Amino acid sequence: MSANLSKVEAVNTWANTWVECQAFPGVMVGVYNEHGDELYFHSADNVNDGSQKYTRDALFRIYSMTKPITAVGIMLLVHRGLITVDDPVSKWIPAFENTQVFVGGTTEAPETEPVREPMRIVHLLTHTSGLTYGFFGNNVCDQILRQKTDPDWQNWFHFTSLEVLCQKLAETPLLFHPGSHYHYGLSTDVLGRIIEVVTSQSLDTFFEENILKPLNMTSTYFQVPESERHRLVPCYEVAPGQTYKLSTNPERERFEKPVLLAGGGGLVSTISDYSKFTSFLARGGTTVDGRPLLSATLVNDMFTNHLKDGAELSAVTFEKGFSEAIGPGFGFGYAMSIVNDPASVRGGKLSSKGEFGWGGVAATNFTIDPIRKRSAIFFTQLVGGAVAYPVRPQFRFLSHWLFDDEVAEQV
Repeated sequence: MSANLSKVEAVNTWANTWVECQAFPGVMVGVYNEHGDELYFHSADNVNDGSQKYTRDALFRIYSMTKPITAVGIMLLVHRGLITVDDPVSKWIPAFENTQVFVGGTTEAPETEPVREPMRIVHLLTHTSGLTYGFFGNNVCDQILRQKTDPDWQNWFHFTSLEVLCQKLAETPLLFHPGSHYHYGLSTDVLGRIIEVVTSQSLDTFFEENILKPLNMTSTYFQVPESERHRLVPCYEVAPGQTYKLSTNPERERFEKPVLLAGGGGLVSTISDYSKFTSFLARGGTTVDGRPLLSATLVNDMFTNHLKDGAELSAVTFEKGFSEAIGPGFGFGYAMSIVNDPASVRGGKLSSKGEFGWGGVAATNFTIDPIRKRSAIFFTQLVGGAVAYPVRPQFRFLSHWLFDDEVAEQV
């Protein structure tokens, strides 16, 4: 299926306008079918200082778009019979055996009680574990976690190990009983540690051998090789006045091998590489030459709403805070949001029920339509950009509108 040419020009203009008005340093968008064929591509940028322009082989910090890759890693272990999603987390990380739940009190004198049921791998996959992030919020559990680590939490996080991180998380009270609510936190990083424990491999090695190499993702890294450093685009932050400024946060640096291999947000990739991953999911878990990495049943399980009683994400969210899925109409599968009600989702008028996807803190984003078997990817490098500007719902709609789509048959 080819895009309508007049609509291509309109979407190109839409992307260009976000750059020309100085809202974004650059925008790159692509739409792909399940075979990995590029159906649409456009890029625009304000790069004029000699740094990397927005091209298909440019490297971007994808942050939380790492999470679905980690979730696939977990499902590979399920596929091989090494774990189940119902395993207690303490089976693989014993430190969580005695983790408590916060029920009152203060940071200095918290009141806690034992969990009603064990925290399980499925709770980590769906962010219903009760774990928090430590730096996106300031609830009592965030404060306790920071107290147990370092006042400069983000710096500590970057230079610790997954093993130590999990130990500190296990010592920190949970926000709620596992399974009772949703809260965006460090659950996926704990999944990364479980992969390491089960396989006796570091997370980067496991990714390379079991996901990246089979999918021919040759430009996805935790550490950018020295020979490829010129391909990493600069990272910016939203600044007062709704413009942007170059980020000076040392965490944005990806040239040295990180101590923490963050399964929740540590990878850099290209739009071409990441499209291989989204096309793999759209195909139902096979490589491009038809070899199955995951069973179709497990892939479908990833894209099923696993919130209690099929609830909407907004209905079970513990407290308002940072998330990559905003507004009504969403459920949640394994590491990705699910469109429950297209009519309620911002920009979802043409989406299929069951469309899934996620994003990253630098405003990157992807969606996959399981009926049309088509994925759409939005790349930029602007921390806070997806909160400041409605680019995600707009591109969700435009990626379907390009192809003269009517509302897809619902399943």
